[in-house]
Amino acid sequence: MTSISHQEESNLLFRAYQNGNLPALEELYRRWHEYVTWRVKESKLFTHPDIEDISANVWVLVQQHAPKWDVDRSGWYPFLNYKIRLAISSEQSLRDRRRKILRDKCFVDFIEQPMCDSADDGRSEEPNTHWNTTEPADPQPSALETLIESEKREILEKAIRVCQFSAITERILRLRLKGMTLENIKQTLGLKQRSCVKLHLQRAFEDLKEVIDPVTFEVSTVAPKVRRKREKAEHLQRAGAALKKYLKMKSLTPIEVSRQVNINLYDLMGFIKGKSRPQAPRLHRLASLLGDLIYDIYMPPLDKAQWQEQGQSLWRMRVQCGLPLKRVSKMTGLDYSLLTQYETGELKITQKAKTILSNLYTKMSRPVKAEN
Repeated sequence: MTSISHQEESNLLFRAYQNGNLPALEELYRRWHEYVTWRVKESKLFTHPDIEDISANVWVLVQQHAPKWDVDRSGWYPFLNYKIRLAISSEQSLRDRRRKILRDKCFVDFIEQPMCDSADDGRSEEPNTHWNTTEPADPQPSALETLIESEKREILEKAIRVCQFSAITERILRLRLKGMTLENIKQTLGLKQRSCVKLHLQRAFEDLKEVIDPVTFEVSTVAPKVRRKREKAEHLQRAGAALKKYLKMKSLTPIEVSRQVNINLYDLMGFIKGKSRPQAPRLHRLASLLGDLIYDIYMPPLDKAQWQEQGQSLWRMRVQCGLPLKRVSKMTGLDYSLLTQYETGELKITQKAKTILSNLYTKMSRPVKAEN
């Protein structure tokens, strides 16, 4: 009962520190610094000066990561234990890197070993200083390192489940995590192009970055697919409301618009209600009746794109010509996945591709015939 009360008090102090009360952290340090030192000492990996340095690093990590921790969900005790494990693993990783550098640079250890007994002379054994040129064997991973690696794998598996990847994407991702190259993955799965493997991995890692918190390593419960679906639905709702308002300004009824632009009334009502978005040919025919403002209404949102202006301009030129993206890919010989990345602002278009697309859009700038 006393331990539970002690943890509850610590939770209140930690919440007070998150709200800006600095003396609360001092009280937490007074109560828990001996526990931190004991936990670091229990790892049996470091000397006494190292234990003091690592214990100090724990409290530095507490200050850095405290604002993003949810006390009501996990509490102070799991947070402190996680920072202790993080400080120990960081120090161990730093030492492993130093050891690897020394081994790669062919440095040797200068050690003292006693000479072997000699039967011929009766000289006493004296320590002989010599160069040890043999490479030290790799140390076996400690129990703590094994625990940390298992936690990392568990977090990754949970994130993969949350992301809800397709079967081919998850298979490519798991082969990549095993250390296989892009070329080997392409040959193993029988894919035609290496860019296809690269595109699947790029989207998979972007989703994993969105799901895993970089500070607390908490895994989100909302899949990126679900979030993007919600954003798309909200965008279509706004576009449908704008289209309805635009029709009212033009004093046009959906039936009149359907007849003049040769679009099925059922599909047109889906655009107005925000259930779907008109594709390039239909959007082009709507623009011929309602004006170019229709393009701005259905402009795809590219908030996180690196080259969003370029992507939106490419999308607008293609839609004004009334061309689906797959048809553009066939007519220009450009890869469909590359065109998708160009329009979504994920890649910067090359000069060669820009010339090919400009020539195509110039030739196809005349109005497209109405669909049957």
